[in-house]
Amino acid sequence: MNNYTPETEEFAKNYTKKNGEEIILWQGNDNIGFTILRNYPDNIAFKPVKSKNGKVDSVCMIKIGSPLRKVTTESEDLKLFVMVSKASKYLLSNHFNYDFNDPESPTRDSLEESKRSKQPIDLEDFDGYIYDRKNNKIFNVEGERKEVSIDDVVEKIYKLHLKTIKFTGIWFRLKFNIKNNSSNPVEPINKTLIWILNFLWAKTIQDEKRDDFGVGLYKPYKHSSLYSLSNEQINLFNSGIIIPKKSAILTSFVIVITTICLTYFLTDYPEWWTELKTQSEIIQIPFLLFFVWIVDYIIPHTILSIINILIKFRKVVWEWRIKIN
Repeated sequence: MNNYTPETEEFAKNYTKKNGEEIILWQGNDNIGFTILRNYPDNIAFKPVKSKNGKVDSVCMIKIGSPLRKVTTESEDLKLFVMVSKASKYLLSNHFNYDFNDPESPTRDSLEESKRSKQPIDLEDFDGYIYDRKNNKIFNVEGERKEVSIDDVVEKIYKLHLKTIKFTGIWFRLKFNIKNNSSNPVEPINKTLIWILNFLWAKTIQDEKRDDFGVGLYKPYKHSSLYSLSNEQINLFNSGIIIPKKSAILTSFVIVITTICLTYFLTDYPEWWTELKTQSEIIQIPFLLFFVWIVDYIIPHTILSIINILIKFRKVVWEWRIKIN
């Protein structure tokens, strides 16, 4: 029994079916759209999977449509989603996995041969079209709004899918890989930097808007959200400067390393350094405050700035759209 809406059927009539294609209307009352199953051409580098009886199993699956879940009126324009991917007819026909004893299943050798061939890239990030439900028309919303046909949209994304296999598609494959993979290291790097802040400085990042899940994901942290976890304070070198213990340890380490470098690694270390060591606390305390400012404030906030830069970079990559052209 068919469970698709009359509007889905009307929407699908806008597409001109090609020979050998299979059209699958989307089921349910909360969807408008359809799926096209089209065979790959023979003269490409990709080798489709075949079954024991020689039937081609690998098909190009093109989806075009829109969900209705957030629609309030029948005249409302819908944002269309267009995607294309490689699919298996055998797996689409309610098979969880390949059964090599089944005569309808692809053969193991055919699967291995197909894997060794150049693979087309799945494209799922195209939403530059809207569907005018009232007039049953599609419009391009990139630049000047103009009517387009479903046939043109399908052909464009199909040709772009095939282009990812060809030599002429090297630049597109590079752009696609950059978009999909360049932001992958952001999360582990940020987690490492946050761990460093916690372990070395006993500081954590806690945004005031705890219910805003976007903070830290695609929204940068505010610098006011960086605060110390430790209540354990220490008097730095008995100077009267009270700071968290971990910051005091780091500051002491930096001062010791600086002293060693100035004293032993420089042939003529500055005279002001020799005089500083013999001066009273009135002179030495501002010097210590300078190191505390660098270690306990500048460095942690610099790390937070790096985290925010990576978050902004990830957002830019996510929003980078690859057009159908």
